[in-house]
Amino acid sequence: MYLYSLPEWIPEPDASVNQGRYTYKPLDQGRRQIRLIQLTSELRAASNGETVPLLLMHDAFLDGEVVPRYAALSYTWGTGPKATVLVADAITPALEVSISTNLLDALCHFARFISPKQGVILWIDQLCINQDDRLEKSHQVRMMTDIFARAEETNVWLGSRAGAPSHEGMKKYIQHYHHAVEGITNMDKIISELRSDDSASRAPPRTQSLMNLIHDVLWFSRTKATRPEDLVYSLMGMASDGDTCGIEVDYDKHYTEVFGNVALLYMKTIGARTLAVSGQRNRNRDPDGCRLPSWVPDLRLSMPSMIYTTDPAAPKVFSAAGNRSFEYTVGEKSEILSVRTSFVDRVIEVSKSFEWANTEWDAACVPGLQCQAWLTDFANFVDAAADRHSTRYNDSTRQEMVWRSPIADRFSDEHGFRRAGPGVKDLYIATLRPDGPPSVSRANYAFVYQNSMFLEDQVAFVTETGYIGIGHPDIVEGNELHLVQGSDTPFILRMTDDHHQLVGETYVHGIMDGELVDDNTEFEWLEIH
Repeated sequence: MYLYSLPEWIPEPDASVNQGRYTYKPLDQGRRQIRLIQLTSELRAASNGETVPLLLMHDAFLDGEVVPRYAALSYTWGTGPKATVLVADAITPALEVSISTNLLDALCHFARFISPKQGVILWIDQLCINQDDRLEKSHQVRMMTDIFARAEETNVWLGSRAGAPSHEGMKKYIQHYHHAVEGITNMDKIISELRSDDSASRAPPRTQSLMNLIHDVLWFSRTKATRPEDLVYSLMGMASDGDTCGIEVDYDKHYTEVFGNVALLYMKTIGARTLAVSGQRNRNRDPDGCRLPSWVPDLRLSMPSMIYTTDPAAPKVFSAAGNRSFEYTVGEKSEILSVRTSFVDRVIEVSKSFEWANTEWDAACVPGLQCQAWLTDFANFVDAAADRHSTRYNDSTRQEMVWRSPIADRFSDEHGFRRAGPGVKDLYIATLRPDGPPSVSRANYAFVYQNSMFLEDQVAFVTETGYIGIGHPDIVEGNELHLVQGSDTPFILRMTDDHHQLVGETYVHGIMDGELVDDNTEFEWLEIH
């Protein structure tokens, strides 16, 4: 970090002027103007009686001839109680701004290392962007990639050691590779790797599409954001298609509309596979009464369990609906999706969810034992369903269905997903054997088989005409099994009042290769809300 002398206009300490809220001056949105904060070592009394840092606000232009050297700060906002700092500029005396307590902890930590009459120049989104001005937020967020790229260094605040014990593992890991002081980790080396050596703007290369970033950053890493729309907006500047994907940073839009635009982007790219990352789980209404349509992926949740990848370049593994192309229309308000479907059957029985047991098993054997338990429970469900209902499987096809269904009849290796071959059955059998071959532990066999497992957190079900499948944990009796035109896999839909909602994709043994589709099969338009 680089220390600068304090400006001549720094306000003198005077408790009487520290009453009131700081008012942001508008930025010139015709140019690439930003604000920078100069953190000082001075602590002054706020109206609540607490002693807080004094911050000095400066203007800068990224398109100007000279851009001050500054450091960017990355941190989590948090949802706890608010804190206060004092902010002054060349015209305004020190007035109060509300910030998160986590940011206050970071500022107080930095201030300990600043000499008197000097200050560190920082860019901090929570302070440098007027959070009450949605138009300004939209303008500034579109510039964030360049803002971070032009920073001399980026520091990540992971929280104070006393206040964030859950971060200890992360801090030890990062500190092992990068120099860190308590909760602050210098990420200059990471940022420098993203910069182009011969680029004047030093903007990081955009090598991944927005869809890939959503998969890697949001779902795989389980990234969180205080405002749901920021889960998307924060990735726009890094995406190779950020300027062409049709999604604009606009804080006048509700997050449901932003997520809906992401769903439409998915459909243009991967078609019906979009429905595989959507569904009904955790679809409760927000405090403002809004609810995502069931066909729109909820980007706030972790990566959904899918039968196989959403990579558009991946080869087809299944063709349950045949080879017809995907057709869809979206209502004017992007709330209703219309697709062509063919009704197959109705669910009449559902198993309990296949979840991890709360057990004291030896950790080395847990994967094997848990996998065995799931496979045993599924086999017992199939046997019981055959006793209670007339199923479509004879002894031979039922045995095949029992080992193929838990992995959705696909196997994962270094080349991605492919259909499960006869050798996978041997892994299934070995996984269920209590003793296993002498040279290989059953836990190792379970790991190999479980690496392709689709059973975890899913349920098994049987339909009226005897199909048995595995799918979304929210499947209940009465749900409908449909083929969606253009889709590789079947889907479960739920009839609610006068409309359908998407529950999720499913694997149903015996219909995954278009067995139910011929030239006479009719796919009718159906609305999904």
